[in-house]
Amino acid sequence: MSLSDLASLGSFISGVAVLVSLVFLYFQLRQVNAQVQQAEKNQQAAIQQATNHKRIDLLRDRSVNPLLGEAVTLALSRPNDVTFSQYLQFMNHNGALNALYEDTFYQHKNGLLSDDAFETRLVTLRATVSAPSFRVGWSLARRGYGRDYAEFIDDLIADTPVAAFDFLARFAEWKSNAASELAKATA
Repeated sequence: MSLSDLASLGSFISGVAVLVSLVFLYFQLRQVNAQVQQAEKNQQAAIQQATNHKRIDLLRDRSVNPLLGEAVTLALSRPNDVTFSQYLQFMNHNGALNALYEDTFYQHKNGLLSDDAFETRLVTLRATVSAPSFRVGWSLARRGYGRDYAEFIDDLIADTPVAAFDFLARFAEWKSNAASELAKATA
């Protein structure tokens, strides 16, 4: 075998090695891409879970703290009966709600929260901004938030009709429906 033949053989082997390396690199890149996609899904799930925990904590605070529950209920249904202390509790509760909503807004804006998850949060937010007490509270607290979020809430308020909260009527409806369901269960 001549030196020229050895050089050709070496060149061929080198080409095969490069081809094998490229095939191996292709499969590694596919694997890395799959891992990155899974990491993104895990991150979005963690973000949604953390947001849900914050929502649950706010709801629990209203139900286990009778003073806060009463302040929120009065502010939403009978604002003329609210004391100064209850006003402060309600405004602090609104501040916590806005912190949660602002976080959700920016997560969605930055692509960390899916459109479906954001739309689910908007259902609750629309109910919140329909309350006259929230709207008044927002007008007082608005300057404490970033321009994008403030404009988002302003637009949402403009597009959402005002709705009064009648907790006693809802309670009566709940009792009636619960009694009806109980009657079905015992029949």
